[in-house]
Amino acid sequence: MEPALGEATRDGGRAAYLLCNPQNPTGAVHTPAELTTALALADQLGVRVVADEIHAPVVPDGAQFTPVASLEAGSRAISLMSASKAFNLAGLKAAMAIAGPDAVADLARMPEEVSHGASHLGVVAHRAAYLDGGPWLDALLVGLDENRRLLAELVRDQLPGVGYRIPEGTFLAWLDFSALDLGEDPAAVLRERARVALHPGPGFGTGGEGHARLNFGTSPQIVREAITRIAAVI
Repeated sequence: MEPALGEATRDGGRAAYLLCNPQNPTGAVHTPAELTTALALADQLGVRVVADEIHAPVVPDGAQFTPVASLEAGSRAISLMSASKAFNLAGLKAAMAIAGPDAVADLARMPEEVSHGASHLGVVAHRAAYLDGGPWLDALLVGLDENRRLLAELVRDQLPGVGYRIPEGTFLAWLDFSALDLGEDPAAVLRERARVALHPGPGFGTGGEGHARLNFGTSPQIVREAITRIAAVI
């Protein structure tokens, strides 16, 4: 991070660091120590931290989500949150920007029209999700936990050579196909040959070559079908 942030501000330029917490596509749930280190470095170099915390509710047992704004080092950060991922409301267009104590005035300077982007239906749905959706979310987390572990078994048994680490959070799996002869974008090959649509790894930047992202936020039957099709091609 240090050389990247240093380069971004080398000539006095203003920069922002978009921090994904929990991380997409790897599913890592950052610890308070990790977040504090990143926030302190950004503050030292004068870089604004904007934390994408849209997957915050999707953290099953075994990991603990830490909001950036809850940390002393996050006082100048701005967090972006939404119910869209956890409650499947993405098409309804609504989200929140939450400023740390020392960023309130900065957020207030945003043009007023920015606050008018959320749809009325999206606001109503978000309110219902946050107030009354707890039991539904609890059940979802149980199902996602079962699916992420099912995927680990299927990859181990049917996809030798494919790397997969059970994610701590999100409903996304980061699969490493680099040991196989599928090129830099295995998702393109698998979409064509296996008729399974994964998200191309190269689009995520450095280190994405040879990888693909799989969404296991679905039924166990579909997870099994997807891996069976991929295994047949490999």
